[in-house]
Amino acid sequence: MGRAKYLYVLPLAAVTVAAFARPEISKPLDEISSVKVNDLSAVLETYADKNVSNPAEKTKLKMKVVDEKGKPIIAATVLVANTTNGTLTDENGNFTLEVGTDQSIQVAYIGMSTVTMSVKDCLKKADQTIVLTESDTNTYSGAYPFTFRQLIRV
Repeated sequence: MGRAKYLYVLPLAAVTVAAFARPEISKPLDEISSVKVNDLSAVLETYADKNVSNPAEKTKLKMKVVDEKGKPIIAATVLVANTTNGTLTDENGNFTLEVGTDQSIQVAYIGMSTVTMSVKDCLKKADQTIVLTESDTNTYSGAYPFTFRQLIRV
């Protein structure tokens, strides 16, 4: 019975040897098997470098938000554009926010025009302040045809 199993294995072995002995099959197989793991990892790293952008440098942005008269704006909304990352200004109009140097911030307050600035421009400002101006009350912005300040004056 032990020799009977060789009758099944020998033809299979002969077919395998014949198939891999053919040059059109064995040459590509040799090339594939000769690739070293280090070579493969180098190829993968190169591919990853080309297809994944490196994240921008992070920085802590510390600024002040004021109105046209230089008074601090309390609780103005400061958002990193196209994200949900943001904060509010404190009682002195100051805020601190960690941002990427390639990003932009949006500063908004009720009744004021929204300001959008790149982080690079913010870092270049000597006084580190953002000035919000009163929005044009004669234009309809879509939500309400009046500002919060107008509502309080009534």
